[in-house]
Amino acid sequence: MSRYSLLVLRRQKKPSMIVISPEAGIRTNAERPLKRGMAVAARFFAGMLVWAGVLFIFGGCAAHYHRVDKNGMTLYLRLPSAENVILFSSLDGFSPHTAQWRDGKWVNSLPADREFRYFYQVDGQLFIPECRLKEKDDFGFENCVYVPGL
Repeated sequence: MSRYSLLVLRRQKKPSMIVISPEAGIRTNAERPLKRGMAVAARFFAGMLVWAGVLFIFGGCAAHYHRVDKNGMTLYLRLPSAENVILFSSLDGFSPHTAQWRDGKWVNSLPADREFRYFYQVDGQLFIPECRLKEKDDFGFENCVYVPGL
């Protein structure tokens, strides 16, 4: 049964069988094609499964979080496909700080004693990660906001 899938359905006390094979396509035990609606639904759900897998693999790759300790805070950005990551923060007038690649994450260290805004530039493109607080800037974009103790 490596090339065939067999599905047995019970409907009205009478079992029906659906065979899916490369040669025959989708057929019932009566050797007639399934109704068009069933075939379309089967293709739709198969497509949805493929897209769910793609989104799981590629969509969930970026993760952003921070850790605070007595020396300040460290921002982490897990974006393995990136080649260059730069952090801009309001702490120093949005000067660029190149992130370091460590243990599969992009890392920046900053002081954590006051509130600030920040965003990233990833491979030359503006990148706003998922963050707890965001606000619109004067240019119509968003910035992440860090508030100590929140």
